[in-house]
Amino acid sequence: MEDDYFMITVRHRLLTLTHTMLIAYLEYKNDLYQYACMHATFLRTFQNFPQKSYVALLVVVAAVAVNGAVNSVDSDAIIVKQNSDVFPEQYAYQYETSNGIQAQESGVLKNAGQENAALEVQGTNAFTAPDGKNYVVTYIANEFGYQPQGDHLPVAPSPPPVPDYIIRSIEYIKTHAPKVPVVPSRK
Repeated sequence: MEDDYFMITVRHRLLTLTHTMLIAYLEYKNDLYQYACMHATFLRTFQNFPQKSYVALLVVVAAVAVNGAVNSVDSDAIIVKQNSDVFPEQYAYQYETSNGIQAQESGVLKNAGQENAALEVQGTNAFTAPDGKNYVVTYIANEFGYQPQGDHLPVAPSPPPVPDYIIRSIEYIKTHAPKVPVVPSRK
């Protein structure tokens, strides 16, 4: 149980740090799409990360965060509101900065103590870009991957309609199904 608590605490701290770092750096670079791609890759990679690698990852993330903070246009921003709760099988945090960046996230450890234990996370990030546009990303990350939603994110085109001849073929097969002989089982 202590290991689960440690894992959630470390994940919470790393996710908070990487959210802040990526938003600040990519807002500086004005590349929101790249942020979404990097965030999705990070969550997929992070889900099954070995415990011994957390320290090395934290050092790398901290070094990049310092570099990003130095280069960031909003390097003078301060945290005006911050809350966090970390429990053995769940966590939640939220923060808001003086430059308008807002984030909130909650996570629950599903199937704790079992081999198929998984972290289910949901949250929201919001900020104002240098061009004055407001961006909001709402996401869920679980065993099915990272699932972001936002008005500015690209949407996959809807699939083409099923042709009439395919629909007729399926109906024909349903009504004229071949008779399969029943083979007695051997006991």
